[in-house]
Formats: sequence, structure tokens, C-alpha cells
Amino acid sequence: MKKNFKQFVEEKHINESSLSRIWQHLESDENLAVISAYRNEYSLKENKRRHNELKEKINKKFGYIELKGGYVENGKEVVEKSLLINGIDRKTAVELGKEYNQDAVMFKDDNEFVYIGTNNDTGIGEKLDSFKFRAGKNNFKLSKKA
Repeated sequence: MKKNFKQFVEEKHINESSLSRIWQHLESDENLAVISAYRNEYSLKENKRRHNELKEKINKKFGYIELKGGYVENGKEVVEKSLLINGIDRKTAVELGKEYNQDAVMFKDDNEFVYIGTNNDTGIGEKLDSFKFRAGKNNFKLSKKA
């Protein structure tokens, strides 16, 4: 059965206030990053522990919104818990990505909106992809050439 938008939102536990908050962060001039502590090679229990540890670290300095993110890890698409962290600087975002053995973090400031490599395979600090952001019908377009 094909689902309408309301059913999709209810099933995915998305509510209007969280979507609004995310959109406000995306449109603002403040920095933000999306970071996960999950890795495919760890058990669910270990990934939950790492996620909670990351939340505790972030909560000491920054605000965050929990969300589900997706990434291709070792050739396999995975869905994992992530944090949208507002007010974070690029250096700290990359350091956290390295600490949690991530391939990349998503980072936005007033100059760019990019995936940044956080390990030797992806190139620590290297731009992997960039997003063009604009208000309107087609809000995000991914550019494969950063």
C-alpha cells in the first residue's frame, strides 16, 4: 500500500516541531554538523553505548537534535542514529569524526555545506561532496565535485 506523507511522518516518528527546528538550523548562519558514532562492525549494544557517549560529549558544549542518518559504509548502505549538532566548529566536527572512526561528517557554516573526510581512506579534512542550499522547491542538490 502506498503511504501518504502523514503516514510516512508518523511511521518515522518525525514531528512538525523537529522538522521546523532542523530547517531553522539549516537556514541560519550558525555552524552545524551531522555526526554518528555508529559503525557497521560493532554490535547494536556497542553502537548504542557509543551513541550515548557522543551525546554526553556534545551536550557539554553544544545543542543537538537526534536523527536517523544514512551512509554507504564498506560498500553497503547503512541507516544509523546521528546527531545534528548546532554551533560546532569544523575542527571539532572532524576530530569527533576521527574519534568515532567515521568515514566523514557533514558540516555547514556560512561559506559551505560539505561532507568532510575524517580518516586516512577518505582524507582527513578533505571535502568529499558539497551541497548547494537554497530555499524553494528543490532545496538541496548534491554536487559530486566539491
